[in-house]
Amino acid sequence: MAERRSVAAPEKVDVQMTPLIDIVFQLMAFFLMTFKVAAVEGDFRLKLPAADRTPSLHERPDVIDLRLRADPAGNLAELRYASDAQAGASSDAQAGGKPSAASFRRLSEFVARRVAQAHAAGQAEPAVLIHADDLLCYEYVLDAVAAVSATTDADGNYRRLVKQVSFAPRAK
Repeated sequence: MAERRSVAAPEKVDVQMTPLIDIVFQLMAFFLMTFKVAAVEGDFRLKLPAADRTPSLHERPDVIDLRLRADPAGNLAELRYASDAQAGASSDAQAGGKPSAASFRRLSEFVARRVAQAHAAGQAEPAVLIHADDLLCYEYVLDAVAAVSATTDADGNYRRLVKQVSFAPRAK
């Protein structure tokens, strides 16, 4: 028969706190001495910019609305543009397929006339706000941006039309 051993309760283990506290204080001293406060983080004097109240694009009276409507295949079906300063709206409807280069040329001429009118009246040049359908192929959007951004003069030199071209938020 096997002999039984008596199992004694383990002795109480003492945790030495002095070396633990020593290490903690050394780590604290190390991190405090090596920490560098960035100038911005430590500067509580806030320098806020002055309130800039430039009207948003939707509030400006000299905005040219450019609407690009797509057909189900993603081709440009309609190119419509107008501005508040000029009451009439122009439209180039496409009968399927690629739009003609003349459509974008007419758009560019329209924007050039509006820019010339604004400069003659001593006003800032108008901005362009593009409303594009979600299905529209990207190349038509690029063609429209190119048409409103610059044109060529009689000598073939590029002339800038508008600086500010923005896209309208998606309709929900």
